[in-house]
Amino acid sequence: MHDTTYLDWFDLTTRQRSIWLDLQTSGSVTNFQAGVYAEVRQAIDIERLRAAVRDVTERHDGLRLRIDARHPRQRIEPAIQAPVEAVDLSREKNPDKAALAFIRNLFTQPFSLDRSPLFQILILRTGAQRSYFVVRMHHIILDAIGLSHLLKDIAETYDTLETASGLARPASSYLPFRAEDAAYCDSPRFRRDIDYWKQRLADLPEALFAPRTDSFSADGRPGVVTLEADAGDYKRLLQHCAETKLRVGNTLSALVAMLLASVSGRRDIVLGVAVPGRGKDARSTIGLFSSVLPLRLDMEPTQSVPALVSAITESLGRDYLHYRAPIDDVCRAVGLVQKRRQNVFDVMISYMPLEVVDFHVEIGSEALRFIPIRGPDANPLAIYISEINEGRPFTLEFAFNHNYLTQEQAEGMAAEFGRILRAFVDDPSASLAAIVPALGARDTIAAVPANAPDRPTEKAHIRLLTGFTADPIVAPLKFWLGKLGLDAKVSLADYNQIFQELMDPTSPTRRNRQGANVVLVRIEDWLRERPVKIGHETDEAEDRRFLMQIASELAGALSKAIAASPVPHLVVICPPSPEWDAGGERAAAQQEALAHLRDRLASVGGVDLVTYAEWRDLYPVETEYDAAGDKLGHLPYTTAAFAAQATMAARRLHLLLRAPIKVIAADCDNTLWGGVVGEDGVEGIRLGEEHLALQRRLVEAAKSGVLICLVSKNIEADVLAVLERRPDMVLKAEHIVAHRINWKPKSDNLRSLAAELNLGLDSFVMLDDNPIEIGEIEANCPQAIPCPPGTVRFDHLWPLDVRASTREDQKRVESYRQNAQRSKAREAAADFKGFIEGLGLKIAIEKPSDAELARLAQLTERTNQFNINGSKLTIADLNARRRTPGNAVFSVSVQDKFGDYGIVGLIAAHKDGLRLEVDTLLMSCRVLGRGVEHGMIAALGRAAGELGAATVEIPVRVTQRNLPVRQFLATLGGLREADDQAELHVLTQEAAAACAFNPETADLPDVPEDGAAPGILPERHVNGDGWVEIAGSLAGVDAVMEAARDTGAAERLAAPKAYREPETATEKALAELLCESMALDRIGADDDFFELGLHSLLAVQLVSRLRERLGIQIPVRSLFESSTVAKLAAEIDSDTRGSGYQPLVPLQVGNGLNPLFCCHPGNGDAVGYMRLANAMGPEQTVYGFEASGLAPGEPLATSVEEMARVYVKAMITAYPSGPYNLIGWSFGGGLAFEMARQIEEAGQEVGVLAFMDSVAPDLSGQHAEDFEMTDDLLLDGLTAQIRVLGGHFGVETTGSQVEQLTWSDVMENFQRFGVVPKGYTPEDMQRKMAVFSNCVVIFSRYRAGVIKAPILHFRALEKLGNWDYNWGPYTTAGIYNIRIKCNHFLMGFEPHVNKVARHLAKALNGEAPRTSWYVRGTGGLNGDASAESRLDGAA
Repeated sequence: MHDTTYLDWFDLTTRQRSIWLDLQTSGSVTNFQAGVYAEVRQAIDIERLRAAVRDVTERHDGLRLRIDARHPRQRIEPAIQAPVEAVDLSREKNPDKAALAFIRNLFTQPFSLDRSPLFQILILRTGAQRSYFVVRMHHIILDAIGLSHLLKDIAETYDTLETASGLARPASSYLPFRAEDAAYCDSPRFRRDIDYWKQRLADLPEALFAPRTDSFSADGRPGVVTLEADAGDYKRLLQHCAETKLRVGNTLSALVAMLLASVSGRRDIVLGVAVPGRGKDARSTIGLFSSVLPLRLDMEPTQSVPALVSAITESLGRDYLHYRAPIDDVCRAVGLVQKRRQNVFDVMISYMPLEVVDFHVEIGSEALRFIPIRGPDANPLAIYISEINEGRPFTLEFAFNHNYLTQEQAEGMAAEFGRILRAFVDDPSASLAAIVPALGARDTIAAVPANAPDRPTEKAHIRLLTGFTADPIVAPLKFWLGKLGLDAKVSLADYNQIFQELMDPTSPTRRNRQGANVVLVRIEDWLRERPVKIGHETDEAEDRRFLMQIASELAGALSKAIAASPVPHLVVICPPSPEWDAGGERAAAQQEALAHLRDRLASVGGVDLVTYAEWRDLYPVETEYDAAGDKLGHLPYTTAAFAAQATMAARRLHLLLRAPIKVIAADCDNTLWGGVVGEDGVEGIRLGEEHLALQRRLVEAAKSGVLICLVSKNIEADVLAVLERRPDMVLKAEHIVAHRINWKPKSDNLRSLAAELNLGLDSFVMLDDNPIEIGEIEANCPQAIPCPPGTVRFDHLWPLDVRASTREDQKRVESYRQNAQRSKAREAAADFKGFIEGLGLKIAIEKPSDAELARLAQLTERTNQFNINGSKLTIADLNARRRTPGNAVFSVSVQDKFGDYGIVGLIAAHKDGLRLEVDTLLMSCRVLGRGVEHGMIAALGRAAGELGAATVEIPVRVTQRNLPVRQFLATLGGLREADDQAELHVLTQEAAAACAFNPETADLPDVPEDGAAPGILPERHVNGDGWVEIAGSLAGVDAVMEAARDTGAAERLAAPKAYREPETATEKALAELLCESMALDRIGADDDFFELGLHSLLAVQLVSRLRERLGIQIPVRSLFESSTVAKLAAEIDSDTRGSGYQPLVPLQVGNGLNPLFCCHPGNGDAVGYMRLANAMGPEQTVYGFEASGLAPGEPLATSVEEMARVYVKAMITAYPSGPYNLIGWSFGGGLAFEMARQIEEAGQEVGVLAFMDSVAPDLSGQHAEDFEMTDDLLLDGLTAQIRVLGGHFGVETTGSQVEQLTWSDVMENFQRFGVVPKGYTPEDMQRKMAVFSNCVVIFSRYRAGVIKAPILHFRALEKLGNWDYNWGPYTTAGIYNIRIKCNHFLMGFEPHVNKVARHLAKALNGEAPRTSWYVRGTGGLNGDASAESRLDGAA
């Protein structure tokens, strides 16, 4: 017990005191705050939330702490007001962007230490049913583990208040730890610990990170660079750690130490490792317990990484005995002031696996994943490593202090960590020096220089999001990217995770910084996400409304992704199934949803959309739809159709990723027309369809703002005569902006046009039929894209593709004509002063209106020469800045007598003390040298005067392209600091306000016009011959597939594995079918299917094709058991498939750890668990059991006990030791129960035992020994199941007008739903129904025992009958029931199976379930049978 009472002041704990002292000495009152946020898709009851928070604060006194800001003490307030506020942002133009901007700004606001509470909850409403749930807290009262407990407690209390169940909630007190901590500080152990660290940290080197001398204000925000590890690399890291018994956290610490050695060259590295600091009694206490443990390492170059990890483990084992020593006392003891260090460690590292810190919370029926966000940090660098989901990929957040590191340095370190991780998993035995060459040198570097070089070039990433299985698209897309010269990583997101990826800030999609995100959508699939109630008939009007709703939500999700990731976003609308493509209501609903999506995306901006109509026209295929694949594995397209979609996606990516084309220059003779005009005359030249097709493309490009020029070796009058006198010419004189018709080399003419148009040559395409001319251009104008039309189809000339035009694009031709008039006026003027005065220039610098914000945001994307830092601003950023007191934001517009330039510039600045610091100063180079820039400086001077600032300070980040703005600023005479990274220009307020343009001493600078940022495709990524190939031989899908196979073959031939030709007839037939199914050029007799890319869903499809094409019937398990052509052919030829029954089928290979075993439902088939396996993520190993009797000649089981014995034996053979994780759906639950009983009886351990809506055995004792399943009973059950599935998929079922289906109806419907494959014979169906009937019969006779293991039961919310789910009497533990909003038959289908997978993954990771209700096991057959129904009703 403790004797501290409310309102008594008492000392801070040592952890708190360290933070308090830092706040006193650092001068930053915003440090040490953190929090989380999540998007909520339901209405939050604010008063109920306040009540929940009030209840939580009453139960946890650590939340009521009040800190004395002047003395290191605190007290507990008896009560506090619940710090819950609601902010309505729904009326903002873009509510989501406004909310995220609000959150970012929130964490720059200080907490007042002496005001309780030191946490805050905000609900930012963005719509009627949407909001952001934000929690902000000060670290002095709460650590990350405590925050995760706080979130769960608030959510559970909020839900409890809704049901008014009155369940007791946990309470905790921080006072016992305070008393324990005080006793420690008075104990001899405290002095021993300090002495230990004094010796351990003796002779520390100087700090690794030196303070920056070029540091500018970072407006209170921390710098954060995020790196998501490659999933494959992290998988290999986990595997290596498991195989070598290395701890994952310590291995990551070793890699971070190697990173610091790499950037510094040092071997003496000190890390600060975050430790929980919680004893057994404080594991769920809400408060601050965590601390930082110094870890000092001596990096020996010849040492291996595993040896370094072992050294870390040993060192931490010793150091952790002294972790209680306060870090501020340790710093004083080792004399940091004399050593010029801020702390004993260089970098703080925090590793947070899901088992320790989990921000996944459920409110109501919605699963929320809170995203961490942090305020400024006093440390130079802190690296936060967290596992982001149950699939266990991880992210690293490099949170850096702007006073020590630049953004470029932090990004470079993140990229270097990725390289070190990859090098380690590629060769775990490599020495440290082999991975980090800097360790091989004897000289060390005193500190990381403040202006280190930019980060290494980041590899491009093409991220694919699909609503269906789309693995076959990857190979042809990789082929095309290679053809375009783009070395890119192509990754496919998990199945049906489009919305999750677009909306999760930690997803690879949102964090993509170099490449593109591609979303493939089939609109009809959206109805799979729509919950269907039993007995509810499909309503076409409801379907239509639902599709429109999802279209709006997709546009909204894309809007968020675009705001977070600067890469292009491409949406590909994929073809519907024939049923949806045949006209009628469904086709109309689909088109309406597509039109709505297109309209919404147009308002979002930044998204390119391509429809199936476009690629059907350009890349038609004979057979597009794969009905069997769609039903069996949601794999809806043939290999050819996937290749066509990949080609169209690659073509559009080429358009989006290349430098924008602004000029198409065309030769005339034998290009625009057939023949030579100088010889054949105007009337003698030929205008064939191929020439007119090319001209039509040029006219379309001109309408989109591309400038069309002529470059021809000819007599000018002859060419102009063709334009004037040939009415059949599509291309007219008005389409031509400029021409060079002479006998000079065409490269000279292109350079001349570039100078006239003030454009770079990298924005030119040159069309010419003559290969000699093409060669001359390639040699002398390497920036331009030469393209010989040849005899190809002009609609396949990719360089002529243009982006969707805007109103400004469409005015471009007129703009260049105006510029031509200005050039003539310049030549005619007597001097430059006369030219300027003759323009009649009007400059408007004023506060921007709402309508102008979009254009200003666009300028930040496109302006790169007269731009002080290249910062990109969104509309929300601009809106927030112009509304903040002390800020000055102006738009700049210009016009003259020749026309209106429009908005050409942006100024944004903020007042800081007596300084007006300029954040953004940019201007289009179209108006450079006319005095506009001087007017902008004068406007800043006037704004400084109005705000009371004495100086105007302009910090400049040096880039490769912003020399014009630096040259201009240098003329003002205010340069104070300069190096190769940054400049600082300072003007007095008076000097800035007096800045004026003097045309007598000026002239127009020779600066090309600004454009979009250069594309990531390399210059000259395809040569002239390459474009001919793409527009010629590769214009057909068959050729693309063959070329992709050849490319894959070349890669495989480079591998050391020997290739053996299939020999027997069966081997050859199998190889041919496998190549077709997997888009391979060849497959060897000994090649493993799964190593080449076969997965479970394709395996099911392949089994169906074997039956259809070759008449071969094999179970799916045969592909897993005999996974090479030779083995499978031998099995088929020996015809032992019926006698070689093996019950265990691998459904997903995973990492081999902690496998999940799935017990089949009554149909005996493991295929039904493939969706669950897929939803569990690729790392989870999943097996299924298949019943004997599905294949010819196999006997049926005689009892549940016998079936379980066979399965347990197979399982233990594969995995000799437990714990064993089991799940069963329907009948499978009882089967899993019996397996668990036998496992316990054998002395083995049961891990997770889970049921999916499984009926309990008969408790009455009256077992139906003579029960038989009649055809009528069987058909009744099947009819109910088929009608439920029909409603779920929105498909009208065969025989739906009758009360009971026939056997032929059952067969047809099951094939449509993918329950059985196409080609299933009546004999196959008969065997499956025999297995089903047998399972019903043996379960009716099953007498269950009692087990010790608890049961996790996923219960369908919608009941189908008066079924008994009372498993209480069969376990001495308990039953954790989790509601799933579906019925019995739909639990294994999306989206319901995703929720099952999410909870199941947590259970497999050892996390206690968050249940809908709990039933205590009675442990015997005399238990209370009514307990289940009573609790069920209460729930």
